Amino acid sequence: MFVLWVLRFAWVIFACGGTSAASRNNCYRKDCNGTWYDIQEATCCENKLYPGASLSCCGNEPYNPETATCCKVQHEHDIIASVDQGLNEKVSKCCDLKAYNPVNEMCCQSTITTKPGPMAECCGKEVFDKDKQLCCGPTDNRIILVRNSSHHRCCGHNQYDTKTQCCCTNKENILEIQPKDSDCCMEDSPAGKLT
Repeated sequence: MFVLWVLRFAWVIFACGGTSAASRNNCYRKDCNGTWYDIQEATCCENKLYPGASLSCCGNEPYNPETATCCKVQHEHDIIASVDQGLNEKVSKCCDLKAYNPVNEMCCQSTITTKPGPMAECCGKEVFDKDKQLCCGPTDNRIILVRNSSHHRCCGHNQYDTKTQCCCTNKENILEIQPKDSDCCMEDSPAGKLT
């Protein structure tokens, strides 16, 4: 069997190196489960032949990458593939099994949302503009706040002014906003911890 495969491979290389149209056409022929076909006119997906030019395989499904996108997701040991029509694969990205246009959309925790601006980032399943907004709170419970100024930062679900305030942990181990000269801020600051 191995010798037969080597001979077939050598024949393809020899045929493809030829100068005649017939020998060049042999370069485009492949075997699909015992049926020879022209790769310019059909494609073979998991041993099944599908007619059509410029097709690729997405799992066992044929598709045209110029007009569709193949998205794949791994579930344990299996890979699930799905064809999403309408977006050229060269310009799209996948959000799980759904294609999206990264120019004006984002994928946040498997949810496709419209991008509000060039500085957009994910905040949970939502999108926020980090120039104008803050994404505050613990990872499993985030909220979006309108940023009061460029020097405001998150303190839990609230925001504070870094010029005049700090975010520190009180004696009950809860985050709170305090004036910069408070004992809490002094203790949480690197200088306060050294003394």
